[in-house]
Amino acid sequence: MSDIYYGGDIVTMASDSHGATNPEAVLVADGRVQALGALEQLRALDSGAALHDLGGDALLPGFIDGHSHIVQYASTFGCVDMTGSRSLDEVARRLRNALRERGREALRTGDYGMLDEWLACFGYDDNVLAERRHPDRYMLDRVCAEVADELSELPEQARRALAHTPVLVTHASGHVGAMDSEALRRAGITADTEIPGGHIARDAQGEPTGYAEEAAFMRAAAQVGAPSQTQRLARLDAAQCEYLRHGITTAQEGLARRADVALLDAAARAGRLKLDVVAYQDVREVVPPDGIVDYVRSGRDDARDLMREQPELDMRYRGRLKLGGFKLLLDGSPQGRTAFLSQPYLPAQDQGEDYRGYPAMDDAQVEAYMLYAARRERQILVHCNGDAAIDQLLHAQRIACAQAGAARNRNVAIHAQLMRPDQLKQLPEVGLMPSYFVAHVKYWGDAHLRNLGPERAAAISPLGLTERLGIPFTLHQDTPVLPPDMLETLSIAQQRISREGVHLARAGITDASRDALVRAITAWGAYQYFEEAQKGTLEPGKRADMVRLSANPLSVDAQALDSIEVRETYVAGELAFQA
Repeated sequence: MSDIYYGGDIVTMASDSHGATNPEAVLVADGRVQALGALEQLRALDSGAALHDLGGDALLPGFIDGHSHIVQYASTFGCVDMTGSRSLDEVARRLRNALRERGREALRTGDYGMLDEWLACFGYDDNVLAERRHPDRYMLDRVCAEVADELSELPEQARRALAHTPVLVTHASGHVGAMDSEALRRAGITADTEIPGGHIARDAQGEPTGYAEEAAFMRAAAQVGAPSQTQRLARLDAAQCEYLRHGITTAQEGLARRADVALLDAAARAGRLKLDVVAYQDVREVVPPDGIVDYVRSGRDDARDLMREQPELDMRYRGRLKLGGFKLLLDGSPQGRTAFLSQPYLPAQDQGEDYRGYPAMDDAQVEAYMLYAARRERQILVHCNGDAAIDQLLHAQRIACAQAGAARNRNVAIHAQLMRPDQLKQLPEVGLMPSYFVAHVKYWGDAHLRNLGPERAAAISPLGLTERLGIPFTLHQDTPVLPPDMLETLSIAQQRISREGVHLARAGITDASRDALVRAITAWGAYQYFEEAQKGTLEPGKRADMVRLSANPLSVDAQALDSIEVRETYVAGELAFQA
């Protein structure tokens, strides 16, 4: 079966001159682009090809996700949705409704054991709550107790279980959150608990309030029981549909544990992966932080990472899944005031004037992990929001380049919100490229103004300077932090307006061209994955991963970018989504 698409803009992104190589038509067969040119020429090449009139729409290479967490996104489909909550009262209301539903289901089915299970919630953002603070155990405990009292028809033991439901409420960033007293107990977090690389909020008596950050919060999150494999696969199906609905044909799982890869592999083997997925293993799962320095210094090379355990997925696809390398986290998020900065945050009530956030690990550990990845000759993605964390990365990358040739691995600075110009200029010499979470400008730009001040806030995600320095970059939404909407990201990158209407931009620093922005979600995305010979542009021989849009994002006004609609998405020439 072959197909010819015509009647609209065929945007190949194959030219460096602003994607100007726009032929009249494209011929697709056997999952690949066969030819581009005049419609009659292509009809002469393949007279049996089906004709598809675009009706004035635009056809582009499929969007390539620079960084997200598709498995984690799938898991949120089983969470109580806190997205868009405007107050702590609304958070409490949504939790109350979920607890009522759980209690009534237990009463209806007689399965009171479910009342002992964790209740996971996701998506609140203290920056948009009226109170501008996080939930705490006192509020969560109160809601659980009130619902248990309300459902008087439940047996007494079941009501006690409902009153002591372990509740975990994850912030939209995924880095921080709150838990109730029962969740704290199950996570083993007490007044005496100290967790390196994390923070536990405490009251005046030194008892945990229920709010925790980074490694401390992750300890609790790890306790939440996993759903059945059938449920996980169904949620992964739903997550993929959302990526495809937004025109994405290559997605990422950017902090994969063994269980995540096992799920993706099961989906791949069953033919349930509808788009390509590249997974990056959490390198701390291979060698823990407290052992990595000694391991690397010993010269050993026997750690069992997933690429050794599953060589058939090592930098190659099987059933649309491949292992791309490793992931490392160096700090938190600027909106959560956990990103590691070189200069202090603006003062907040509970933090001193010298507070700069904190690192996830020390310099020696960062160096050791970068050396481990370099010696394995594998790419490593490094989460680094704050400029002090970026300094850690640059220092460690230089060592890894000198000792193990890391420059060839296209290591990626993930998010890089507060990348300084002097840091950006160092990237080419050490072989790093950035992937920017530029949607921060809209969603947390106002928080950055409060936390960082106008000068630093206006310069986040320096796309313009990156382009002027000739450095390829990619864009992402860090899904599930935000939905996987590439077109919204293009709009935000172009306009840079916060939710409260503040224009956050600096001339020469943030103002990238439209061509660079589209290239960042197509051609440069393929480059980041070492797939530029196969994807990212519409050229003969390349994969026919394509997205049909209601308008050409290279030519519409900036204000119209966010109104462009995805009409169809094709993976290897096959229709995978249709509006």
